[in-house]
Amino acid sequence: ELQFLGSVMGKKEGRKWMYKLMVSCNPFGNPVIPGDTHLTYHNIGAQNIGKKLLQDINDAAPEQYIIMMQENK
Repeated sequence: ELQFLGSVMGKKEGRKWMYKLMVSCNPFGNPVIPGDTHLTYHNIGAQNIGKKLLQDINDAAPEQYIIMMQENK
């Protein structure tokens, strides 16, 4: 899996796709929506996926992570 992820991150199109996926998971934001428990739980689940992706990217292709972030400033 990490080898595959490294391959994806090795291509500009792959980094663009991964960045959009990570942004949609909002790994660094606040997942809590006051008064809406269901949406809060949904956001927490999405955030967990984003954090897992972030960890996997850092394990598989840390240099490509930096490039991805620079490409998406």
